[in-house]
Amino acid sequence: MQVLTFGLVGAILCLWFTFDAGTSIFIMLVMFLLVSYVANRVLLESSPAHFHDCGFTNDEDVAFDDEYEEDSVQTTPTRTNPQEKQPWNVPGLRIRELIMPSSSQHRKDTMQAGQELWPNSDTPVEIENEYFSGRILFLLKTEPRSPTWGQLFVGRRRLFWIQLQGKFKKQPQGTVYVGGEIPNKMKLGFFTKGLCRVLLSVINCLVVGLHNSFGRLYPGDVALQDDEELPHLAFPLHSSVDEFICTPAGEEPPALGSDGFLETREERAKRRSGKYPYEFNTADTYSFSFFNFYLDFENWKVVNAPGVPDINLSQFWGSMPMRIVSYSLAQPGSQRHTRGLKLYNFCFELTPPTCDENASPIQRSSSATDMAAVDVEAEELEFLRDEQKAHTQLANELSCFVFTIPAWLEYFSTHDHTKGPGQRRVAYAFDILEYTDTSRSRLKRHHIAIHGASQAHMPLTLANDHPTSEAFGTQFEFTVESKSVGGSAIEKERIEVEARLIDISRDRVMATLVEKDHKGLSIAHLIAAKNQLKRLLTSPSTVLPYAPFFAARGLVANATQCQVVRMVWDSHWRNEWMILDTGKSKALRFFRMSSSTPCVTIHLADILALSPISGTTFNLPATANCNGMHWIQIETLARVHVLAVASYQEYEFWMKMLAVEVEKIVVEGKDVLARSVLGQPFRSIAGLLGKGRHPKDLFMPTRGDDGRVVLNDRRIATRFGLSLPASAQSASTEHKLFLEMCEVAEKALRMVLVLTKHPTACLTGEVLTFLDQVSILKRFVPALSSKALATVSTAHRTAFFLNVYHILVLHGSFFELLPTVKPKLTWSSFYNIVSYDIAGMSLTPAEIEHAIIRASLCPLKPPFPAFVVPRFADDDPRRVLKVPTADYRVDFAVNCLTKSCVQVVAVFRGDDLDRQLNYICRVVLSTLMSTDSKRHVIYLPRICEWYHADFPGDDTVLSKVTTLATHLDGDIKRAVDLLLGHPTKLSIKYLKYDYGFHSTIFLAGDAP
Repeated sequence: MQVLTFGLVGAILCLWFTFDAGTSIFIMLVMFLLVSYVANRVLLESSPAHFHDCGFTNDEDVAFDDEYEEDSVQTTPTRTNPQEKQPWNVPGLRIRELIMPSSSQHRKDTMQAGQELWPNSDTPVEIENEYFSGRILFLLKTEPRSPTWGQLFVGRRRLFWIQLQGKFKKQPQGTVYVGGEIPNKMKLGFFTKGLCRVLLSVINCLVVGLHNSFGRLYPGDVALQDDEELPHLAFPLHSSVDEFICTPAGEEPPALGSDGFLETREERAKRRSGKYPYEFNTADTYSFSFFNFYLDFENWKVVNAPGVPDINLSQFWGSMPMRIVSYSLAQPGSQRHTRGLKLYNFCFELTPPTCDENASPIQRSSSATDMAAVDVEAEELEFLRDEQKAHTQLANELSCFVFTIPAWLEYFSTHDHTKGPGQRRVAYAFDILEYTDTSRSRLKRHHIAIHGASQAHMPLTLANDHPTSEAFGTQFEFTVESKSVGGSAIEKERIEVEARLIDISRDRVMATLVEKDHKGLSIAHLIAAKNQLKRLLTSPSTVLPYAPFFAARGLVANATQCQVVRMVWDSHWRNEWMILDTGKSKALRFFRMSSSTPCVTIHLADILALSPISGTTFNLPATANCNGMHWIQIETLARVHVLAVASYQEYEFWMKMLAVEVEKIVVEGKDVLARSVLGQPFRSIAGLLGKGRHPKDLFMPTRGDDGRVVLNDRRIATRFGLSLPASAQSASTEHKLFLEMCEVAEKALRMVLVLTKHPTACLTGEVLTFLDQVSILKRFVPALSSKALATVSTAHRTAFFLNVYHILVLHGSFFELLPTVKPKLTWSSFYNIVSYDIAGMSLTPAEIEHAIIRASLCPLKPPFPAFVVPRFADDDPRRVLKVPTADYRVDFAVNCLTKSCVQVVAVFRGDDLDRQLNYICRVVLSTLMSTDSKRHVIYLPRICEWYHADFPGDDTVLSKVTTLATHLDGDIKRAVDLLLGHPTKLSIKYLKYDYGFHSTIFLAGDAP
């Protein structure tokens, strides 16, 4: 689609061909006519920087320093008449102070014109109003440069630098804001507004305390002038300015015009975090500054925007002025920042050279508004002349694509022309199958595209404006910068983004349907959303120009280190440094970018195999369709690491280099090779390898931010391109996938039963085979979708999750993870921490039992707390796994391995589940129930008391015992029936629960 305004074209180019978060925010600010401060603060914080290899001292993100450029030689001009504006005072640019009338005056016009400020004035300009008094220096980088201040810009990219110092005359109440506003609204079309909403979401993620408004003006939007809310974007002053110093009363504040205020990096990082509330007073002196390298006020242009030529600002808003403001609110905490509530500490209006300097602020803003909206309506009307045809065409084009988002990527973002550390950004890997036509019978191309988080969310924002947007869910905030190691929140966002984008791609709502349900409303936003989704599926990966991982393709700059992309787990990739230590330790270490602590260390002697990733292993597309990445697999005992290098030269180099280093270890013969212990008993390898190479938690990988131990994470199980998204699966395919997954679970259960039966005799290779088998359970994502589960019988679902439960607890038992010290007190920690990844969803034994298998039954009675008996929240995607119906027999089928359970586990099958549940009930009750004929007592397992509400019949104990007796046989049945014949004498007691664990568990039918 086209848009006529040059500003919007620039925005689209930035968003779709560079799509760096900083650039995107910048374009949005320009389109909104916001002030230079806003562009500076947000863009400086989020724009990329060039990574350099420096000595990091800790594992925290390195602070973002000022941007520098190569030193240039400039001549110092000769000063002429000091009473006239010189070239470095930028005669064409007018800056004037706007003063808010005092509270005692009747307010007819909100702001009154005050003194004029000269850029690069020889001395700071005094400012004062009812709330603030101080001085300001408005410095610009000009040619020729200012003889007084020009040296401050030498070697720096910043184009302006505002330094301000003063005291508050009245103590501000609540937050003091700084930011930008414009005196009138612009007429934004839906394309422009959609972009702005996406980018506002980005800013919300980057800056704490943001407040923004599109504007509510008098008399069209509000009844009173004081209720007007000007279009603005504002931040808390304390946490958002670039430099901030508070000088206590009686001490000398820093001089304006100095090269910085000497705020330390630690102080700046703490202040900018926004975690600490700040209160201003009237005694101290405050000095702060902000700068920017995108707005060239001397030439009234936008410059240095990646992918966009220099643009004259008048093409965005004509003669509309910009205002740099600071204010607090008369009513702190108000949701709207209206004129009547704003108490301005300062307001400086920048007027472009073409504007009449004698015009009032209101006159200037009014004339600019009409110019700013040139051709927006005309262009959109032309594009949307035939909405139904456009929508149908896009729907047909999208039906040629099948895509998923199997992983999110933490990549390191840089910019070619900057120095200093970059940032860890969030992107999504799109696995895309493109077919030749809508029948999807012939594959045209399989490729993987990597797009930034902001870009991936744009279709969702546009669709959210559609009158039928409830079909796509509500708008939600998303993460653009990766800060935590776990990334659990980003993983949830990935799942949500994938589901919503697939909903958009499969929607075929026609204009006639919209007119029927929402008469007179346009489907323009839905068309825009589909168009942006099409761009995602057809455009090359947009993060490549800003990721140094891809920047030096074909070069092996250092023989011991390089950047890689590593699969941290199936749905999370990460850009890391890989460093080979050929010294005494002989190890391969992986570092998260900007970190000094290795996240993974692989001893070279622990490498079992080193192999390339073939096309069939993960079904990855050809290298040319996979962003040029070459994938390598490094297998160790505990984990099979999958990583990519950026070129064939690097791939060839590292394959040879690692093979040579491993061979050196073989020749030296000093270290025990991991491959040599595959035929040794598993329990003996710790002594052979030593604690350094075989720590206690070697087979206990944690994932995410919740500290869960994911036991089936040895291998990456993702398969690309083969599995269609759940929404595109046929019922027969889904059912087949589920039955295949059941077979995997049944096989794994039989394997782990053998391991636990012979824990000291099983070989290491046999254990690894089991670990690889349970890793396959991660692969069947479509089989556990809500649509797929609807085709599966309750019996098959129950059998599958019973088997998975027993595999998981037996897995933990074999690796000696069960609590042995005070098991009653620590029992719940095991069942709520160890977990399996089942089709991309983390499940603990407690969740499988109580939130899935027993979900339709009554929860455990008190005093069991919620963390012992978990339930899925309403918005938890795992709720679809719940077994819809169950009966009391599953209470006996679940074996948690304690001594109050039997030593028998069955391999359940859906086709035979009813018979198997009856069998296991008979085994459990015949083993655990007992009687005392002399005292007329029947002893029941304690779980019969805990789950008493699950039994059919009335609520009496006698009724429940009668039900249980139907599962008995032999002597115990005869004894129970005899006691039940004399109910008046009968007494029911419950056995004490033994929280100790069995040492051996048998397969049903094999028990002695």
